[in-house]
Amino acid sequence: MNGHPLMPVPTEELPPRRLAARLKQWAESQGYEFELSSHASEFGKVTLRDPDGNFTTTVIPNPHRGRRLRKDQVRYVVQEINNSWRN
Repeated sequence: MNGHPLMPVPTEELPPRRLAARLKQWAESQGYEFELSSHASEFGKVTLRDPDGNFTTTVIPNPHRGRRLRKDQVRYVVQEINNSWRN
């Protein structure tokens, strides 16, 4: 975490695109830069950067069945955002 505020974990299943939109909305409300880039085998790679040059990354997976990510997949993505800040 390194002094960064924690993003709250959504409690519902979400399509990958909606999860990315929630991450972006939260990041911008905190003053962070949001970047969604392509990933070879998953939905996309998310990078957040703070004004001090610190960053955190995670991968948003493709849904395994259906169109939504399971609650545990959503939770894992948000936990990675919250816990992997580096400089």
